[in-house]
Amino acid sequence: MSADIYTSLSGARAAQYQMDIVAQNIANVSTVGYREQRVTFELDGSGEGLLGQSHANVSGVIPNMADGTVRIDNDPNHFALQGEGFFVVDVGSEELLTRVGQFVVDAKGVITTAQGNPVMGSTGEIEIPEGETFTVTNEGIIIASESGEIGKFDLVMADDISPMGGGMWRANSGLREADVSVIQGALEGSNVDSMRAMVELIEASRYFEAYQKTMQSSDEMDAKLIQVGE
Repeated sequence: MSADIYTSLSGARAAQYQMDIVAQNIANVSTVGYREQRVTFELDGSGEGLLGQSHANVSGVIPNMADGTVRIDNDPNHFALQGEGFFVVDVGSEELLTRVGQFVVDAKGVITTAQGNPVMGSTGEIEIPEGETFTVTNEGIIIASESGEIGKFDLVMADDISPMGGGMWRANSGLREADVSVIQGALEGSNVDSMRAMVELIEASRYFEAYQKTMQSSDEMDAKLIQVGE
Protein backbone atom coordinates (compact mmCIF):
# COMPACT_ATOMS: atom_id res chain seq x y z
CA MET A 1 0.00 0.00 0.00
CA SER A 2 1.37 3.39 -0.99
CA ALA A 3 2.25 5.73 1.85
CA ASP A 4 0.34 8.58 0.19
CA ILE A 5 -2.97 6.91 1.00
CA TYR A 6 -2.42 7.70 4.68
CA THR A 7 -2.02 11.39 3.87
CA SER A 8 -5.28 11.34 1.91
CA LEU A 9 -7.00 9.43 4.69
CA SER A 10 -5.98 12.04 7.28
CA GLY A 11 -7.32 14.78 5.01
CA ALA A 12 -10.61 12.93 4.56
CA ARG A 13 -10.99 12.45 8.30
CA ALA A 14 -10.29 16.15 8.94
CA ALA A 15 -12.84 17.16 6.28
CA GLN A 16 -15.42 14.80 7.79
CA TYR A 17 -14.90 16.35 11.23
CA GLN A 18 -15.29 19.81 9.72
CA MET A 19 -18.57 18.74 8.12
CA ASP A 20 -19.84 17.38 11.44
CA ILE A 21 -19.08 20.63 13.30
CA VAL A 22 -20.54 22.87 10.58
CA ALA A 23 -23.67 20.69 10.42
CA GLN A 24 -24.00 21.10 14.19
CA ASN A 25 -23.74 24.88 13.77
CA ILE A 26 -26.45 24.88 11.10
CA ALA A 27 -28.72 22.73 13.28
CA ASN A 28 -28.42 25.34 16.06
CA VAL A 29 -28.95 28.44 13.95
CA SER A 30 -32.15 29.20 15.91
CA THR A 31 -30.93 28.03 19.35
CA VAL A 32 -30.93 30.72 22.05
CA GLY A 33 -27.42 31.67 23.19
CA TYR A 34 -25.66 29.17 20.90
CA ARG A 35 -21.99 29.87 20.19
CA GLU A 36 -20.75 28.88 16.73
CA GLN A 37 -17.93 26.31 16.81
CA ARG A 38 -14.83 26.72 14.63
CA VAL A 39 -12.44 23.87 13.82
CA THR A 40 -8.69 24.45 13.76
CA PHE A 41 -6.22 22.16 11.98
CA GLU A 42 -2.52 21.43 12.05
CA LEU A 43 -0.17 19.69 9.61
CA ASP A 44 2.21 17.00 10.84
CA GLY A 45 4.98 15.43 8.81
CA SER A 46 8.54 15.60 7.54
CA GLY A 47 7.80 17.69 4.48
CA GLU A 48 9.83 15.30 2.35
CA GLY A 49 8.65 13.02 -0.44
CA LEU A 50 5.89 13.32 -3.04
CA LEU A 51 3.22 14.34 -0.54
CA GLY A 52 5.66 15.33 2.16
CA GLN A 53 4.63 12.31 4.24
CA SER A 54 2.39 14.82 5.98
CA HIS A 55 -0.90 14.35 7.78
CA ALA A 56 -3.76 16.72 8.57
CA ASN A 57 -4.98 16.68 12.17
CA VAL A 58 -7.74 18.49 14.02
CA SER A 59 -5.96 20.60 16.63
CA GLY A 60 -9.08 21.86 18.39
CA VAL A 61 -12.56 23.37 18.30
CA ILE A 62 -12.94 26.93 19.51
CA PRO A 63 -16.11 28.98 20.07
CA ASN A 64 -16.87 32.12 18.13
CA MET A 65 -17.60 34.67 20.86
CA ALA A 66 -19.21 37.28 18.59
CA ASP A 67 -22.59 38.52 19.83
CA GLY A 68 -25.79 36.95 18.53
CA THR A 69 -28.82 39.00 17.51
CA VAL A 70 -30.85 40.35 20.45
CA ARG A 71 -34.60 39.66 20.33
CA ILE A 72 -36.75 41.79 22.65
CA ASP A 73 -39.63 39.82 24.24
CA ASN A 74 -40.29 41.98 27.37
CA ASP A 75 -40.23 38.95 29.67
CA PRO A 76 -38.61 40.29 32.89
CA ASN A 77 -37.05 36.86 33.56
CA HIS A 78 -35.23 36.78 30.22
CA PHE A 79 -31.78 38.26 29.73
CA ALA A 80 -29.46 38.78 26.78
CA LEU A 81 -25.72 39.39 27.06
CA GLN A 82 -23.69 41.60 24.76
CA GLY A 83 -19.91 41.34 24.89
CA GLU A 84 -17.67 38.45 25.87
CA GLY A 85 -18.98 36.90 29.06
CA PHE A 86 -21.31 34.38 30.67
CA PHE A 87 -23.78 33.91 33.48
CA VAL A 88 -22.67 31.44 36.17
CA VAL A 89 -24.99 28.50 36.95
CA ASP A 90 -24.75 26.14 39.92
CA VAL A 91 -25.47 22.61 38.68
CA GLY A 92 -24.73 20.98 42.03
CA SER A 93 -21.37 19.34 41.50
CA GLU A 94 -19.83 22.38 39.77
CA GLU A 95 -20.47 25.84 38.44
CA LEU A 96 -20.92 26.10 34.69
CA LEU A 97 -21.26 29.05 32.31
CA THR A 98 -24.12 29.93 29.97
CA ARG A 99 -25.39 32.60 27.57
CA VAL A 100 -28.92 31.15 27.62
CA GLY A 101 -30.79 33.76 29.63
CA GLN A 102 -34.20 32.06 29.72
CA PHE A 103 -34.47 32.24 33.50
CA VAL A 104 -37.39 31.78 35.89
CA VAL A 105 -38.08 32.67 39.51
CA ASP A 106 -38.90 29.50 41.45
CA ALA A 107 -41.33 29.07 44.36
CA LYS A 108 -38.66 30.20 46.83
CA GLY A 109 -37.93 33.36 44.85
CA VAL A 110 -34.59 32.11 43.53
CA ILE A 111 -33.59 32.97 39.96
CA THR A 112 -32.88 29.70 38.14
CA THR A 113 -32.45 28.31 34.65
CA ALA A 114 -35.42 26.59 33.01
CA GLN A 115 -33.94 23.32 34.34
CA GLY A 116 -34.06 24.59 37.93
CA ASN A 117 -30.35 25.30 38.42
CA PRO A 118 -29.65 28.48 40.44
CA VAL A 119 -28.12 31.41 38.57
CA MET A 120 -25.33 32.79 40.71
CA GLY A 121 -24.84 36.30 41.95
CA SER A 122 -21.55 37.76 43.14
CA THR A 123 -22.33 36.56 46.69
CA GLY A 124 -24.30 33.38 45.96
CA GLU A 125 -27.84 32.53 44.88
CA ILE A 126 -30.12 35.43 43.93
CA GLU A 127 -33.42 35.49 45.84
CA ILE A 128 -36.19 37.95 44.97
CA PRO A 129 -38.14 39.07 48.07
CA GLU A 130 -41.66 37.64 48.22
CA GLY A 131 -44.27 39.79 46.50
CA GLU A 132 -41.71 42.09 44.85
CA THR A 133 -40.82 42.61 41.21
CA PHE A 134 -37.30 43.41 40.05
CA THR A 135 -35.30 45.17 37.39
CA VAL A 136 -31.74 44.59 36.24
CA THR A 137 -29.32 47.28 35.08
CA ASN A 138 -26.93 46.89 32.15
CA GLU A 139 -24.20 46.16 34.69
CA GLY A 140 -26.19 43.21 36.04
CA ILE A 141 -27.26 44.88 39.30
CA ILE A 142 -30.61 43.50 40.55
CA ILE A 143 -33.01 46.00 42.11
CA ALA A 144 -36.18 44.82 43.90
CA SER A 145 -39.28 47.01 43.73
CA GLU A 146 -39.37 47.69 47.49
CA SER A 147 -36.09 46.37 48.96
CA GLY A 148 -33.81 48.16 46.49
CA GLU A 149 -30.51 46.65 45.38
CA ILE A 150 -30.38 42.98 46.41
CA GLY A 151 -27.48 41.62 44.38
CA LYS A 152 -25.61 41.43 41.11
CA PHE A 153 -25.30 38.71 38.51
CA ASP A 154 -21.91 37.00 38.54
CA LEU A 155 -20.69 37.79 35.00
CA VAL A 156 -17.44 36.10 34.08
CA MET A 157 -15.16 35.07 31.24
CA ALA A 158 -12.44 32.43 30.86
CA ASP A 159 -9.73 32.07 28.22
CA ASP A 160 -10.31 28.33 27.80
CA ILE A 161 -13.85 26.88 27.80
CA SER A 162 -15.40 23.58 26.67
CA PRO A 163 -19.02 23.00 25.55
CA MET A 164 -21.05 20.75 27.86
CA GLY A 165 -24.29 20.68 25.86
CA GLY A 166 -27.58 22.39 26.57
CA GLY A 167 -25.98 25.82 26.23
CA MET A 168 -23.59 25.14 29.12
CA TRP A 169 -19.82 25.60 29.16
CA ARG A 170 -17.07 24.49 31.52
CA ALA A 171 -14.19 26.85 32.31
CA ASN A 172 -10.82 25.12 31.91
CA SER A 173 -8.90 28.18 33.08
CA GLY A 174 -9.32 30.83 35.74
CA LEU A 175 -12.39 33.04 35.70
CA ARG A 176 -12.19 36.81 35.43
CA GLU A 177 -14.79 39.55 35.56
CA ALA A 178 -16.41 40.03 32.18
CA ASP A 179 -16.87 43.29 30.32
CA VAL A 180 -20.42 42.47 29.29
CA SER A 181 -23.78 44.25 29.18
CA VAL A 182 -27.05 42.73 30.42
CA ILE A 183 -30.33 43.43 28.61
CA GLN A 184 -33.48 42.53 30.55
CA GLY A 185 -36.60 41.44 28.67
CA ALA A 186 -34.64 40.01 25.77
CA LEU A 187 -32.88 36.86 24.55
CA GLU A 188 -29.70 36.50 22.53
CA GLY A 189 -29.99 34.36 19.44
CA SER A 190 -27.40 32.05 17.92
CA ASN A 191 -24.39 33.76 16.38
CA VAL A 192 -24.21 31.29 13.48
CA ASP A 193 -24.10 32.90 10.04
CA SER A 194 -26.27 30.39 8.18
CA MET A 195 -25.18 31.44 4.68
CA ARG A 196 -21.48 31.21 5.52
CA ALA A 197 -22.04 27.89 7.27
CA MET A 198 -23.73 26.44 4.18
CA VAL A 199 -20.79 27.53 2.02
CA GLU A 200 -18.35 25.96 4.51
CA LEU A 201 -20.34 22.72 4.49
CA ILE A 202 -20.22 22.54 0.69
CA GLU A 203 -16.48 23.28 0.68
CA ALA A 204 -15.75 20.60 3.30
CA SER A 205 -17.83 18.03 1.40
CA ARG A 206 -15.88 18.76 -1.77
CA TYR A 207 -12.57 18.35 0.07
CA PHE A 208 -13.84 15.04 1.44
CA GLU A 209 -14.80 13.84 -2.04
CA ALA A 210 -11.40 14.90 -3.42
CA TYR A 211 -9.56 12.93 -0.73
CA GLN A 212 -11.78 9.92 -1.43
CA LYS A 213 -10.89 10.07 -5.12
CA THR A 214 -7.20 10.36 -4.24
CA MET A 215 -7.41 7.24 -2.07
CA GLN A 216 -9.24 5.41 -4.83
CA SER A 217 -6.59 6.42 -7.39
CA SER A 218 -3.81 5.29 -5.04
CA ASP A 219 -5.52 1.93 -4.57
CA GLU A 220 -5.89 1.49 -8.35
CA MET A 221 -2.21 2.32 -8.88
CA ASP A 222 -1.21 -0.27 -6.27
CA ALA A 223 -3.32 -2.87 -8.04
CA LYS A 224 -1.66 -2.11 -11.39
CA LEU A 225 1.81 -2.32 -9.86
CA ILE A 226 0.98 -5.70 -8.38
CA GLN A 227 -0.22 -6.92 -11.76
CA VAL A 228 2.97 -5.71 -13.46
CA GLY A 229 5.09 -7.45 -10.84
CA GLU A 230 3.38 -10.80 -11.27
